Amino acid sequence: MSQLNEALELAEKLHEGQVDKLGVPYINHVKYVSGCVTSHGETYAIVGLLHNAVEDTEITFEEIERQFGKIVCDGVEGMTKREGEDYFDDYLPRVKTNPISIIVKIADSGHNLSRNHLIEDPIIREKLKIKYTSVLRFLGASEETINSHLTTR
Repeated sequence: MSQLNEALELAEKLHEGQVDKLGVPYINHVKYVSGCVTSHGETYAIVGLLHNAVEDTEITFEEIERQFGKIVCDGVEGMTKREGEDYFDDYLPRVKTNPISIIVKIADSGHNLSRNHLIEDPIIREKLKIKYTSVLRFLGASEETINSHLTTR
């Protein structure tokens, strides 16, 4: 079995029963993010599948490194927001220190932004729109990329 298939099976197991803000199974999000970065290689796709695993489940960085190696673990670690970390002052600058994390975070934020119009509460919707567009700009995404995610689908 390839490492990508192993990562998919692990992600499905870890995120079983979890849903996103819209009530959609969370695994759909990680699969989407992984699919967006597959063109960069298998390592990026694996990090896409596991990008929130440590933050949202019981798995540890040590387990990820043991199963998928240091490069994948470093990518996941770059994507994992720590308790007490400020999102823009601490977390995002750390994301920028890992090239895999940057690409995966752009895909992650882009997907979140592209679904933002589905959030019913206009105040939350606007707050998240500002957050995701700010993240994408901070990470160096083009205005064309940002605008493509703002298009209501």
